[in-house]
Amino acid sequence: MRRNPQATNAWMQLIHFPRQTNDDKAAKTNFNDYIYLLSTIINIKMIHYLKIRNFGPVKEEAEINFEVAENMDEDAYEIVMPDGRRLLKLAYIYGANASGKTTILKAIEFLRRLLLEPTDNKGGELQFDPFLFRESPFDVPSYIEFSFYMDGLRYLYAVNFSKQSILSEKLTSYQTSRPAELFFQEILIL
Repeated sequence: MRRNPQATNAWMQLIHFPRQTNDDKAAKTNFNDYIYLLSTIINIKMIHYLKIRNFGPVKEEAEINFEVAENMDEDAYEIVMPDGRRLLKLAYIYGANASGKTTILKAIEFLRRLLLEPTDNKGGELQFDPFLFRESPFDVPSYIEFSFYMDGLRYLYAVNFSKQSILSEKLTSYQTSRPAELFFQEILIL
């Protein structure tokens, strides 16, 4: 899988790499550890939301959103972002067995690997499974959309991908009310 150098350079400006360790505990983390790991690696101050589609057992779009509902009073676990949006510092995921809780963690880990692996190491298949209980599951693209805050600005990263490659990706920043596209790439498959 190849990535446009412009896209890689835009991400390199945002990413701060942590020191590498061989700690076995890293494999045994919970949701908050994943959020902490992701925010540390990308220097994110707050996660706004994560959307996934056609990823593992998730067929239609699923979203985890940290935005405070409008009818909620002020909460000790919220933070007001520079653009006035109120976000929760903490989230719990609960649900029945096989309802997709672990899939959200897998999507976060997949996104982390996708963003941090050097471009020259992306020649093989992407390590995920799409929703398999449909006709031709590998013909339907998967999607992740990730909105986050860093250095007082909101960013939106969206990626469409298949098992073989990234089909398109876009990074947008919101310095004003009008979004600014930092990069966009689309791979045409013939």
